[in-house]
Amino acid sequence: MLSPVGWAVAVDDGGRVTGVVSQQTIGEAIRAAHAAGRAEDEKVAG
Repeated sequence: MLSPVGWAVAVDDGGRVTGVVSQQTIGEAIRAAHAAGRAEDEKVAG
């Protein structure tokens, strides 16, 4: 879940916090994953 202040919180089935990460870090990870996917697509098409 992403809080209004830009922090994502992961919880387990019991509702206990299992991780906290900033919105900036999530964005960086998403952009890196997209870039890696595009690079892989270019290799296959190439």
